[in-house]
Amino acid sequence: MQSAIDVIKDTYDYETCKEIVDHGCQSGVCHEHLRYADTIRFFDEYEGEITDFVVDSADAQFVGEVLSQHGGDLNAYKNDMTWAFIEFVAMDVVDNQYEQEREDDEVISEYLNDADDDEPIKLYAHYSDEEIKVLQAHGFNPQRSMNLNRYSHA
Repeated sequence: MQSAIDVIKDTYDYETCKEIVDHGCQSGVCHEHLRYADTIRFFDEYEGEITDFVVDSADAQFVGEVLSQHGGDLNAYKNDMTWAFIEFVAMDVVDNQYEQEREDDEVISEYLNDADDDEPIKLYAHYSDEEIKVLQAHGFNPQRSMNLNRYSHA
């Protein structure tokens, strides 16, 4: 059986997760979890995982507030807990994507800072300098062959 987190990640892509983070589930963007029937079924199937994740993401007091907010209406509680869960998972997806992009930017920055302005970095030792020039003349750039001089003209 798939985890609740995996179900949400499989159901909503990155762009939808951004919309969920920006506007919340009540905006209607979480199309598979709009009606009480959908949210209650999802909560009933993954109750323990949802509750644990929400408590870890917020705190136990939050869960109590959700229940008391609806005067003990169990269906409203299940709906709101499902939506809170989806919103927290969406925040993780967006945060992880942001972190990955930041790490990628750091790698690119390190690469550019380490590159010698005059000499390309060659990882393909089996290419001679002349072969690289011919390949580059035809638009082929071996991996890491860009240097700051060439990069600024690309």
